[in-house]
Amino acid sequence: MSKDWEEDFDVDSIVIEDVDIKDIEDRNQMLFREDEEVAGQEQQTETADPKTEAEHAAAAKESAAVRSEGVRKPEEKPEAAFRGSEKEPEAADRQSEEEPEAAVRKSEEKPEETGREPEEEPEAAVHETETDTDHEVSDLSDRSYVRNLRTIGEEDDEDEDEDSLSEKYRPKRTKGDILRYSVMFVALCVFVYSIFSLVSIFMEYKAGEEEYKKAQQYVHSSDENQPSGEVEYADQQEPLNPNFQPASIDWDKLMQQNADIYGWIQFETLEQINYPIVHSGDNDYYLHHTIYHTENSAGSIFIEANNRTDFSDMNTFIYGHNMKNGSMFGLLRYYKEESYYKGNEYFWIYTPQGNYRYKIFSCYEPRAESETYTWWSAPCDEYTQYLQKVISYSKYSTGVTVKPTDRIVTLSTCTSRGSDYRFVVHAKLVYSTVNQ
Repeated sequence: MSKDWEEDFDVDSIVIEDVDIKDIEDRNQMLFREDEEVAGQEQQTETADPKTEAEHAAAAKESAAVRSEGVRKPEEKPEAAFRGSEKEPEAADRQSEEEPEAAVRKSEEKPEETGREPEEEPEAAVHETETDTDHEVSDLSDRSYVRNLRTIGEEDDEDEDEDSLSEKYRPKRTKGDILRYSVMFVALCVFVYSIFSLVSIFMEYKAGEEEYKKAQQYVHSSDENQPSGEVEYADQQEPLNPNFQPASIDWDKLMQQNADIYGWIQFETLEQINYPIVHSGDNDYYLHHTIYHTENSAGSIFIEANNRTDFSDMNTFIYGHNMKNGSMFGLLRYYKEESYYKGNEYFWIYTPQGNYRYKIFSCYEPRAESETYTWWSAPCDEYTQYLQKVISYSKYSTGVTVKPTDRIVTLSTCTSRGSDYRFVVHAKLVYSTVNQ
């Protein structure tokens, strides 16, 4: 048996059966005695007759073959061999003693045959040994192949286990996660849209302010404390403000910018409200256009379509947007507070025909479709009742007396209360002049 075969040999595959140690020792002693007797006979043969050297060698080989067969037999049928050794130990001893003598006689009787037989038998034995070895090697290689396949299979199983574990412990998306992601996406869209809207509104506000600043170049401060022109009406109880200087407007150049311009409004203390007043055949166009006909959410300050442009009606309505940046009529909301009203009661309206000073007497939030938006061209009883109602609607009492013959102006803008409501400021005429 080769060393390589011994290394490849799977020791775990050998099944060791229960064997009586005493029987093994007896058999080893028997084989040792046989080797001594054979060695003695070979020595006697060499000294007695040199011619029989070949015969003794053949006999020794034959005995070795017999012994090898005897040794293999216990491997093939260990149980039968050990049972035989237990039943007839004496016969086995006698047989081992007689075998050398028989082998000697056989070699003397047929020297030629015995000479050939030892040559053939070892070859056969070697062939059988090689065959057995080949089978064992092939068995071992098959086992090694199976082990390799098993190892590969185990590795595949480990990979599958890792995949299954990763799949098992991988976080699964629930309905709550999907809802949360949807809400986050909607919030992100709203945020982006809000930023875009704010930027757009800011750009519109800036564009509208630039246009109205351009129009203010036609408005100049007067060098006189008193407004120019002949005084047409003056309430002796409402003297002019000596600290305020009415404006002088170049109407020819201003009306060249827009022929729809019929007036200009300016507050004595609230400097931000300082705009031209336009008039058209409807109440929609100047809600979304500036005086330069540019589409803009700030729109313009404009007169009610049914009113006359010379402010000769008993109740003239002027509209303007409540802008968040305070432009247009955005700062009228200050008059919701009584504390602000005191000291800021007056404003002016300039026209090509003359200038008009008004004093605020009522502020409140009516509905858009209420009776507040009613006008008259001349004094009447209904108008007198109307004046009494709008005074009673005021958020606070101003203490201003209004006569049935007083002409009024109503400034109207939207409010944060809702789209169905407006915020209005009523003011009566206290001073007017006629341009010469």
